[in-house]
Amino acid sequence: MDKFLKTTVNFILCLTIKHYITILVASPTSHHNLRIFGGDKAKPGQFPFIVSINLQGFHLCGGSIINENWIVTAAHCMMEQLPEDYQVLVGTTSLDSGGTLYNVTTLIVHPAYNDTIFTDDIAVLKVDGRFNLTELVQIVEISEVSDNDSVIVAGWGAIEDALVSTELLYAKLTTLSSDDCTRLSEGGEYIFDRGPGQVCALAGKGISPCWGDSGGPLILNGTLVGIVSYAVYPCGNGYPDIYTRVSYYVDWINENIGRF
Repeated sequence: MDKFLKTTVNFILCLTIKHYITILVASPTSHHNLRIFGGDKAKPGQFPFIVSINLQGFHLCGGSIINENWIVTAAHCMMEQLPEDYQVLVGTTSLDSGGTLYNVTTLIVHPAYNDTIFTDDIAVLKVDGRFNLTELVQIVEISEVSDNDSVIVAGWGAIEDALVSTELLYAKLTTLSSDDCTRLSEGGEYIFDRGPGQVCALAGKGISPCWGDSGGPLILNGTLVGIVSYAVYPCGNGYPDIYTRVSYYVDWINENIGRF
């Protein structure tokens, strides 16, 4: 693929390559072509493991609580920033009210992360202190996912006429085989070739993750199976989206969080 066009606007970086593959970091760039996420409003406690990762006070990406003080998210959300630049908001479905903010003390990006083809798009963050576990704040279990599974994606990403949704939204998708992922991406600007560390999933036209949903969870029966990674621009165009397969990285996760 051709090189990235990298544009920094204030506190947020949006990366889009020439073939219109886009990572889904929140971005205040022009959004006249963005499609509504197409999801439903989440209820408090419905996804108690999801978090909002803030960069210098603004929502940037989603993440998931995997133990008492660690979050898993997408590597591309980290953007070579320092841990102290980030905070994690837990325990709320609203970006405007409720929840608890935690400072980030440690940031580990997968060393093989490739920001051209988005492989190994995974990172872990440690917060200062321990999460106060309640019905609104819970640790999520990591599990396997198969082709043709019914899954859910959730996040605060861009919706029509807004850079982010202030309320947590979710939508249902279906995971695809590698062959189906390639076939159904034909006609788009880029044909996906799903790797072993990735999950491909598709919803109906007008329904998909969008900017600001990056790093958030792909959920199967209440367990974490994927991390929102990248999609074909514009959002909701009816083509598949790609997620990091979390189970593929369990050993890497355990090795790294065990060092702290």
